[in-house]
Amino acid sequence: MSSRPFPDRGAVRVAEVALATASALALANLPGDVLPPEWLAAFALPGAVLGRYGRWFGQGLVRALVALAMQAAACWAALATIGPLTQPAALACTILPPLGFAAARNQPVDRPLALFLGFCVLLIGTILDGVHLPLLLAWVAATTVAMRAAERLAVRENHGAPAQANGPRAPCMRPELALVLGALCATVVVEQALAWLPSPGRGFSGSANARGGAGGAGSSERAIGLDDSFDLGAAGAGGRELAPADGTVLARARGFAGDSVPGNLYLRSAHFARAGLGQWQTGPLAPRRVVGDVATLGERRSGERSRRWDLERTAAARDLVFVPPHTVVVAGCTGLAVDPDRAWVRQPDGKGPLRYHVTTRVLGPLSADARPEPFDEALLELPPELDRGRWNELLDAWQVPRTPLAAMERIEAGLQQHCRYDRREPSGPFANALENFLFATTDRHGYCMHFASAAAMLLRLRGIPCRIAVGVHGGEPEPTEPGTRRYTSEHAHAWVEVPFAGRGFEVFDPTPAAERGHRAPAATLGAASAPEPRPEPAAPLPATTTEPATLPALWPWIAATT
Repeated sequence: MSSRPFPDRGAVRVAEVALATASALALANLPGDVLPPEWLAAFALPGAVLGRYGRWFGQGLVRALVALAMQAAACWAALATIGPLTQPAALACTILPPLGFAAARNQPVDRPLALFLGFCVLLIGTILDGVHLPLLLAWVAATTVAMRAAERLAVRENHGAPAQANGPRAPCMRPELALVLGALCATVVVEQALAWLPSPGRGFSGSANARGGAGGAGSSERAIGLDDSFDLGAAGAGGRELAPADGTVLARARGFAGDSVPGNLYLRSAHFARAGLGQWQTGPLAPRRVVGDVATLGERRSGERSRRWDLERTAAARDLVFVPPHTVVVAGCTGLAVDPDRAWVRQPDGKGPLRYHVTTRVLGPLSADARPEPFDEALLELPPELDRGRWNELLDAWQVPRTPLAAMERIEAGLQQHCRYDRREPSGPFANALENFLFATTDRHGYCMHFASAAAMLLRLRGIPCRIAVGVHGGEPEPTEPGTRRYTSEHAHAWVEVPFAGRGFEVFDPTPAAERGHRAPAATLGAASAPEPRPEPAAPLPATTTEPATLPALWPWIAATT
């Protein structure tokens, strides 16, 4: 007469705790700036509740409807709290509901699935943000314990008692430990392989200094460059661009009163005044915190026209504030830090509303006798290592005068004739990318960062104050909202700004018009990328987001039938 196997409650409890710990550690490896904890909870907790207390909700269709309602409510709460996710982040989150369900239910069929899904989440975190060794080692330990407990439970289920003490000895390397170590090796291999890939996709977040600040030439971090990093690709930088061309949506721009957003407007997110041959820095600032949700950057003159823009940033750019040229008011964001004289705006805590609006001045074209306003000495500084003789020879060859508007026109024409736009790092005999861009004897090529940096240096050599601005330009029409434009990471752009008395900073863009803020060089875009007229300094913005309501919700139906 055989006895029915009795449950090993200790092993069940150990498996449950170890499985939950391994799943939590995998989630903790995800970068919080791309996948905020609120969204992780919104996707994982409904599945966990259903897995743990599913018997309370009935069976079949009823349980599936309850699961859908819980998931929708959780996503709505996260959306209302911190705003929408980026498209890649939303796609990554689709794995979290079944992970939460399997880890919480902890049935024999669930344990391998939960461990596999946790490993997938761990790999996603590694791809997005690299290896975090303490978390990885903790995950290895928790996973090993979970697999050992599952093995013990499987033995009792099959044989009714634990394995005999005098049975055959287990090999030195248990199968579960071999699997975990294999997963560890695979994670490290993925990390190292990604470090060698040329695509700058990793490290993308709303802040260019996230996890790495300015990112010096020797840094392994790949910064966006839309915030506090402007690296021209000094030796060892690996050919980074302003932003990874992964299509992550950053912002959306709408006009008020039915106005359409033009395709040739600029949205600045940061500026750089302190020049360097390899890297520019922000330079002097005098920021102050704004009380309330209205920040004033300037004043409109009597009789002067203005224009309003409705701007929306996504969670990927939540600590940036995109503003058009000649912005005088930013309203709807709390906790801003501003420097009105330098038209600098930042969201230091990254917790302000995603949607805001700005008011800009509508100004006429610059007059030929307009004079710059050198209010800041940093706008004229040049790197001490600059070979001024070689640069001045170039200015003389191009016949660049000291009159601001005429100098800007000659420098723009000279750069576009002398250099070629290409989304590859400049190469040549010099120690830095900028001088290779200008002075290489063969193919002189570069992208907007190099055009803007070279133009700014040349202007300063002629005594004209200026700085580099970064942000987005061009964009693309929002398919579902006529007159609205969205901007992605592929529309990141750099240009020059010159301060003029009574007008503030004016846009000067030396990059060829057909290549400004496009997804790819015009040569690969075809006729659709015909050069636009030279833009008037005004205002734009980007963005679209992937709303969580559009994500697949298949897991409730799976849960209802298992």
